[in-house]
Amino acid sequence: RFSIVENRLPTGYAMPTFTLLGQAVVRLPFIVDTSLGHEILHSWFGNAIRVDYSQGNWCEGLTTYLADQSFAAERGHGALFRKGQLIKFAAVNRELGGTIEEFKGGEASPNPRRIARRAVGYGKASMLFHMLRRKVGDRVFFAALRDFYRRMDGKTASWRDIEQSFKNAGGSGLQSFFKQWLTRKDVPDLKAEDISLKEVNGRLRLKFTIAQSNKVPYKIEVPVVITNDFGQRRETVNLTSKSKKVELTLRQYPLQLVIDPDYDLMRTLGVDETPPVWALIAGADKLTAVVATGKYDLYAPYIKELESRGVKVIADNEVTDKELAAGSLIFLGPSGVAARGLFANPSYPKTGMTVDVRRNPLNPKAMAALIKAADHEELEAGLAKLRHYGKYSYLHFEAGNIREKRITRAEMGLRYVISVEPRGVAMPATVRFNRIISRIVNKRVIYVGEMHTRYADHKLQLRVIRDLWNRGINLAIGMEMFPRSAQGALDDFVAGKINEAEFLHKSKYFKVWSFDYRLYREILNFARAHHVPVIALNIAKDKVSKVYKDGGISGLAPEEKMALPLNRDLDVPGYRERLAEVFQMHRGGHGNMNGFMQAQAIWDEVMAQGVADYLKANPAKHMVVLAGRGHILKNQGIPLRVKRRLPGVEQTVIINSEGRALKPRQEDFVVFSPEVQLPPRVLMGIVMERDKKTEEIKIEQVSHYSPAAKAGIKAGDILLKLDGKPVRSTADVKIIMLGEKRGDKLTVLVRRHRLFFGAEELKFTLQF
Repeated sequence: RFSIVENRLPTGYAMPTFTLLGQAVVRLPFIVDTSLGHEILHSWFGNAIRVDYSQGNWCEGLTTYLADQSFAAERGHGALFRKGQLIKFAAVNRELGGTIEEFKGGEASPNPRRIARRAVGYGKASMLFHMLRRKVGDRVFFAALRDFYRRMDGKTASWRDIEQSFKNAGGSGLQSFFKQWLTRKDVPDLKAEDISLKEVNGRLRLKFTIAQSNKVPYKIEVPVVITNDFGQRRETVNLTSKSKKVELTLRQYPLQLVIDPDYDLMRTLGVDETPPVWALIAGADKLTAVVATGKYDLYAPYIKELESRGVKVIADNEVTDKELAAGSLIFLGPSGVAARGLFANPSYPKTGMTVDVRRNPLNPKAMAALIKAADHEELEAGLAKLRHYGKYSYLHFEAGNIREKRITRAEMGLRYVISVEPRGVAMPATVRFNRIISRIVNKRVIYVGEMHTRYADHKLQLRVIRDLWNRGINLAIGMEMFPRSAQGALDDFVAGKINEAEFLHKSKYFKVWSFDYRLYREILNFARAHHVPVIALNIAKDKVSKVYKDGGISGLAPEEKMALPLNRDLDVPGYRERLAEVFQMHRGGHGNMNGFMQAQAIWDEVMAQGVADYLKANPAKHMVVLAGRGHILKNQGIPLRVKRRLPGVEQTVIINSEGRALKPRQEDFVVFSPEVQLPPRVLMGIVMERDKKTEEIKIEQVSHYSPAAKAGIKAGDILLKLDGKPVRSTADVKIIMLGEKRGDKLTVLVRRHRLFFGAEELKFTLQF
């Protein structure tokens, strides 16, 4: 007989033949599916077999694995449960947590040391058993548990007894496994590098290296998945050193390489697979609280608590970009200028208390929590419950009762793109241009993107403008190319008050925009001829340059800050990642990435503000926006930000293809593939010819500064061997050279005729 006994205290204790749970605890919706089974299982592990605490508490990890993790696995959520254990471990100080062997026990508590110890004793230890099961297999794993129970029932047991049972059940070579997981505070920190995909003799050859950054490498079995269009291929990499090279022959083109997608390893989480959750705020090593202007009294009790924990508290109007980027953040009141400069102006319920955890846009490894409370009572009631909801990203409480909770989606596993799947368009689906115009005539904002130096893009822009104007659409043209300071010059030029030369001087075109004016000349002349307003959308370049160089807006003068849109959203999904690629490509990774991102966001927000302001002031107008392709992305650029300012506005985006014009009668599909190039072919730098009389290969010319010239080869030399292989024809040379690449060395044997001294054979080494 086993009893579930309630009492008035908020307890969760396992006793022989019964478990003692608090009345309030039993009522929690998750208790029956999780904690109750955990406490019942303690009847076997913890009560029937007692714990030898002098050698560490093994029973919490074992019961967590056999109960909590098993329940989750039965519901198909095993990987998510294990990922949750890794998140809990990531949220604590490893020094406070100690090792598994040092764990004695720990009640649930807001104390950081106890939280850290539970993350080790419950979470990390449960992962030890999961990894052990995968290592030895189900048969040995459960045989070992049965042996452990039979031998130790009624006795006190330690980790050494568990290890002995696995040895008794047939598990071999486990001494190093137990030693590394029981005695170390760190966990494996993995990554894939040197990923390459090549065609080799008609087969796809994938090469990559699995590496761990730990000072002392773990001996682990790393699950790896290769995804393709038709499914996936699973491999296990036995990693016993700092790194291991892997080579696979594939049948299908691979798309992604994924390390440990099911969270079968206790390891460090990557940035992209770490969801922004409250636990990572609560356990952050470096945390700054930013208080919105006028909200100090509302949040005063929580501010005192944060200060007592050593959290730095700064007024919203005093915090700098450097401080915002230093670590994780808590914004007390999302209405402050600093919060709105990162997250625009999110909408939250007016009542209760809301906690919204996001990634810090200025520091991808850190988090930012926006907290909004209606009053002191709601704040106090919500904060009292907050520690129970550490795994969530968004929480809303009413009088301390949870009303809404959700977790922001993150990647599963460490993911690396190997190749990008080509996309195609079915040619019968293409339509004539006039039908495209028919579909967009009712849109209030039409974006036509450009590569700034590509004339075809500007011809398309003019065609869209002309066709819309011919249909009677009341148009304005918004242009990225001009800052707002040029608006007077644009107005005068369109009105015919000044000529082109005067316009270029007055607008300072060649200073504010460095591209050939002829690219835009026809568009501006059309606007002038038909009195179509042209709206300058951009901000002065020197202001944006200052933001980039300074790493943010802290260096701007107060009046310059006031000129910026108050609401700037840097937290758009994929925004930082895309800009990081642009930054690497254009800046080579040199400079300030945060400054670059803030500058780009200011551009997008300023132009969106310009579009929205004009359309609000001119409700009968439609606008064609001309801007670079990166600025008009629907899910990241100007359109998203215009939509935030003008809810319900209808918009469309048009871009030109980068290849030749589409010809439906010649193709069924048009495929847009990423640019792929062969590595440059290495050349010796010689011109050779076969001698008709001797049939030898004679070097006729040697290019200056070529590898051959640098090695000492001269015109007139007879080519005999390359890397020891005879050369009898020019085809021999081409075949031998096929395998050479940049960085290789090539041995060349020639015969040189010398006046009076006859011929001699000379050997040279070429460096490519």
